[in-house]
Amino acid sequence: MPGKPFEPGDPRCGRKKGSVGGRTRALMELDKLLGKDQNLKHLQAKFQAAFNDDPLEFWRKYIQPNLPKDVDLAVSGGFPSAEQFADVMREAQAEAAKKAGVAGDGSDA
Repeated sequence: MPGKPFEPGDPRCGRKKGSVGGRTRALMELDKLLGKDQNLKHLQAKFQAAFNDDPLEFWRKYIQPNLPKDVDLAVSGGFPSAEQFADVMREAQAEAAKKAGVAGDGSDA
């Protein structure tokens, strides 16, 4: 008997390599359907009509459910302090003002 049950590589468990489940098959069919120009144009027209009718409802019904619910964000080096962030923002504002030809020292001159 090869391997212990429920460990990777145990041939008695899981789906066979290369086999496709029901949801994946359904998505493949939808992809084929939307790959046809006439169907894609029809879908775009329906989306546009729904958006024109009620943009907020369109957001809630079509966009929001497709956004990730959680985001794992790893920041190397930690977060800057408020003072460091303020310094960076002041430098960016001064640089932008310099490019625009405006005094960037905070004076009203």
